[in-house]
Amino acid sequence: MNVLCHLGLDFQSKAIPLDSHIKLIDGLSEDPEDHLVSFIPIIGRHNARLEKAHLLYAATRPTIEQKWAEGATLIDIEKFLYSWAPEPYRNKPMPKGMIQALLLIAPNSQKWTPRDLSNCIIRNAEATDSIDDMIRALGKLGTSEDPTMPDSRTTPLNGLSETHLPQHENPP
Repeated sequence: MNVLCHLGLDFQSKAIPLDSHIKLIDGLSEDPEDHLVSFIPIIGRHNARLEKAHLLYAATRPTIEQKWAEGATLIDIEKFLYSWAPEPYRNKPMPKGMIQALLLIAPNSQKWTPRDLSNCIIRNAEATDSIDDMIRALGKLGTSEDPTMPDSRTTPLNGLSETHLPQHENPP
């Protein structure tokens, strides 16, 4: 049984050269106690998270750029990020410097770019994050409304709204 075929990967395609395929299989089968089939759900979850991160990037980029142009501040970004944080940190203020660390900007910086927030979303996205909820919360940046996100663990993976997805968008 070919593990990569179960994941929808064809090692003969241009996407995965044969030598990379061999290295992957060798790495996965290095420990004789491990069975290749046991990696299928793990790699599948990881792929689902990466796919959702790409969809979130494509769907949220216009809103993030608009909010940046309108002057949304790091305080606005903090409200969004703490509403998106996992329990037990959800909707609680973050320690000093945490926003800068999440955005990968200088520790004392008070400026952000759309790319900073988009990359943060890509790095931290879960397969269960809802595109519609993310856009709704980002749309509240810079307003008096709090950007609230529901618990991402309760949002179905297939609950995607493709109306928000621009065509042919690639993450940075």
